[in-house]
Amino acid sequence: MNEVVGVIVPKDTVSDDRYLITEHCVAEGDAVKADDAIAVLETSKAALTVTSPADGCVFFHGDVGDTVPVGGVLAVIAASAEQAVAYLADHGGSTPQTAEAPGDVRFSSGAADLIAQLGVDTKAFAGMGLVRKRDVEQWIAARERPGDESEIAEVLAGENSVIVLGGGGHGKMCIDILKQMAAYEPIGVIDATLARETTVLGLPVLGKDTPEAMKALHARGVRLAVNGIGALQNRRVREATYRKLKDAGFEIPNIIHPTAAVEPSVRMGDGNQIMANAAVGSDVEIGSNCVINAGALVSHDCVLGDNVHAAPGAILGGGVVVGANSLIGMGATVFLEVCIGDNAQINNGANVFKDVPASSVVKASPGGPRHASDHR
Repeated sequence: MNEVVGVIVPKDTVSDDRYLITEHCVAEGDAVKADDAIAVLETSKAALTVTSPADGCVFFHGDVGDTVPVGGVLAVIAASAEQAVAYLADHGGSTPQTAEAPGDVRFSSGAADLIAQLGVDTKAFAGMGLVRKRDVEQWIAARERPGDESEIAEVLAGENSVIVLGGGGHGKMCIDILKQMAAYEPIGVIDATLARETTVLGLPVLGKDTPEAMKALHARGVRLAVNGIGALQNRRVREATYRKLKDAGFEIPNIIHPTAAVEPSVRMGDGNQIMANAAVGSDVEIGSNCVINAGALVSHDCVLGDNVHAAPGAILGGGVVVGANSLIGMGATVFLEVCIGDNAQINNGANVFKDVPASSVVKASPGGPRHASDHR
């Protein structure tokens, strides 16, 4: 789908001027077809099911629990989150008036109301694209825990000491890799959502991932950090985390699982993560902050831009070029010398034989391979 379409809150046979969002029928970023149910709204008299006006991927403008005005934008049907953000910018997407918002960020109505109510600096969400009420609530909760934001546990840092930002599933994978690499000594985790003095795979949670805390760690001699944020469906978040670590002065090493096969002719930037049983072939060039996930295959002469994620089991044929911030989904295959543009998404199980334009989504077809010319 090339066209970007807004899902407008319809007028029901009631006098209400706002409805309550009670359910999202699909997940953020899911592919839908025209007339698929995407959300349920509650009026003063009945429940109202809203359907998609077109094929594409859904990017919601309102959270469950928000109220939305009749005639307002409930969601955007687009190929990428970037297209949805641009649409909202041109069609009255909410932005708090209390502070200037970063140019690459738009806020859902619920997020905008909460930010305006609490006076939160919108610059805290730079790089996140579309920010929803739950994102703001999580940000606030992390900063309302007792203690100074710069508070950090005492550490004894050595030359090879490394911290991991993020203690979720992806962070755990990074910790296990670091423990198996003789070159590094993981000493702790920083995470806004985890309490001090808890542990993740035996590593202590040292504090929050605030700029103040990271600077405190750097001042105590910690020079290495690993990006433990996976953010498969919102790669802008992972990219923003990488930038935050770099801004704090950390070096971000490449980490490689001992079962991965990486040819000596491979060239990489920094912050890349090559997971268990992945294979990277001869003369491959990889940018920075990329993930080659478990069992993925990147064949000879491929070129990957920054912040690319090859999900588990993805296969790239020889000479494939993948633009920055793109995702190759689980089990997807890309044929020889195909070029995939920036910010593209190849969905799980898709087979790609032709070039893919930037910001496109390629879906798997139940009836057989889906060519890039069928991108939506």
